[in-house]
Amino acid sequence: MARSKFVTITYGENIQPFQTITLSLSQKAFQRNVRTPWLVYIHGGAWRDPNMTKAMGNKILNDLPDNWAGASIDYRLSPEVKHPVHLADVIVALDTLKQQYGLGTDEVVIAGHSAGATLAFQAFSTLVAQRVAYGTVTGGNTQTAVHLSDSVKYIIGVAGIYNFTALGQEYPSYKGFLSEAFGEKNLWDDASPNSFQWSKIANTSNAKIVLVQSSEDELLSVNQIVEFAKLLGTSGYTPHTRIINGGSHNETVESEELLDMLREIYLDIDQNH
Repeated sequence: MARSKFVTITYGENIQPFQTITLSLSQKAFQRNVRTPWLVYIHGGAWRDPNMTKAMGNKILNDLPDNWAGASIDYRLSPEVKHPVHLADVIVALDTLKQQYGLGTDEVVIAGHSAGATLAFQAFSTLVAQRVAYGTVTGGNTQTAVHLSDSVKYIIGVAGIYNFTALGQEYPSYKGFLSEAFGEKNLWDDASPNSFQWSKIANTSNAKIVLVQSSEDELLSVNQIVEFAKLLGTSGYTPHTRIINGGSHNETVESEELLDMLREIYLDIDQNH
């Protein structure tokens, strides 16, 4: 695979630190008459760790097929900001990729790790809900969000967090970063992907959902993906859960088993185009 050097771009009207995106553009991507699917990666780090950045997605981006484009998104962190600022940054970053680089012209895969998985599902549900609520809207960013949701073919959550209240109960020490990111405990449920009314959008999107967890994850048990998969299953989706030998929590996103799984997804999209 011959991919170009990574390029960093910024997004947002009044650009703030961490409002940056890494792009990975292949030599074949964007050539005339060549379809260009996208992989968009969102990093984790408990919404607050400055050492967990978009660079965590570099190995995934570098492994993309020749005709694919890739992006890894940074976003502002807590405690300087709280929800929904992280999500708003991701939505604006996606809009920037669409407006400037054609994200959504072909198929899109959105993958997130840990808190990034939370953001992936929050962003997807936000985009689809906008389309359901408003249909085709002229002007502004709403139209972009509406159309982008139709191009998403896979949402992949890697070691994701989907129920904040349950997480705090299982790991009391995690309540600190949850409060930093989402405020008082009574606000956690509203922000959790687990609380979104997935049944309202289940019939409006063909996106496949994959929930991945490493059997060696030392920071999260499988409870998060088991509960979330059950909820999605009763809401009209058919989520696929994968337990892999991906190493520790942070190693999972760069593990060969995850890359192998992603390669299967790229092949599925390319063969069914």
